[in-house]
Amino acid sequence: KLTDPSCTTVGCPIGGAGVAGCSGELGFGPYFELKENYVDAGRYDSLLINEKTKSMEMIVEGGSVFVSLDLGVTFEMKREYYLSKCFRGQMWWAIDMIKEPPFGTYQQQASTNQAVSSQAISSPAAAAALTASAPAPVPGELNNAPGVQQDNAYCTGIRRPELVPIENCEGFVFCQDERMSGSITKCSAGLIFDANMKICNWPSETNICGFEFCP
Repeated sequence: KLTDPSCTTVGCPIGGAGVAGCSGELGFGPYFELKENYVDAGRYDSLLINEKTKSMEMIVEGGSVFVSLDLGVTFEMKREYYLSKCFRGQMWWAIDMIKEPPFGTYQQQASTNQAVSSQAISSPAAAAALTASAPAPVPGELNNAPGVQQDNAYCTGIRRPELVPIENCEGFVFCQDERMSGSITKCSAGLIFDANMKICNWPSETNICGFEFCP
């Protein structure tokens, strides 16, 4: 609760916890409840972006309660920031605080990956599906089927399951226990294997952020 009506941002004096959410705990409300009950319903006195914290600041209950939260625009700001720092993903700290993540649900992402994996490796997203579907090697199986290019030399010193680039990062092989499984997978024209992200990627997006794998 704010104690000075003229001060309504981060760092202003407060006199205790604000309104209680569905948990009954004063000063705390889950994201979905704040969005549904206040933002979507228009039940706020002001709703502004704090450019310093990249968060939304909402004043409710007749100007007496300050709420800091994120909405689509500030989630995107944070996403742009972590991508600029070479982080490659995000996670929710507590999934019971949300109903629909702004960047899609796990089921939506899984459906997309399944559809992509049935297509030719023609994009970074399609190549990523291989990391989960590459078959484990069968000990002692060295006879190559017609069209299979296999060479255990690619896997020297590699014990754990891993995708390993071939010459000039033109593609990759799957290695485990110093053995190669399957055949050489070539990236589509215009793409090279990004050993950091483990996908076929555009050259302009590869060898960035201090990771240098291929010339």
